[in-house]
Amino acid sequence: MVSSSNQMTSGTNLLVNVASAGSGVVIVACLVAVGVLFQDINTLYDEVMVDMADFRVLANDAWTGMVSMQGSIPAGQSKRMDVGQMIGRNKHP
Repeated sequence: MVSSSNQMTSGTNLLVNVASAGSGVVIVACLVAVGVLFQDINTLYDEVMVDMADFRVLANDAWTGMVSMQGSIPAGQSKRMDVGQMIGRNKHP
């Protein structure tokens, strides 16, 4: 009876050792995956920041262009415009 118990313990020990080794491999793989994800997120962040800087330059250029196209208001005229002035042609005598 002692030999059967000893054999059962040996099989159980083998199973526990294999399960522990498998768990260790899975944990290491998960840590590597977390590192890769962290790197990908940082790369994405850097790319978004570069794109935002490019967009800021374009938006500022567009705003400067709109302001310069508006020009100054001649003396005696108000800033207020009606729809006809915004859509229609400006006729100067």
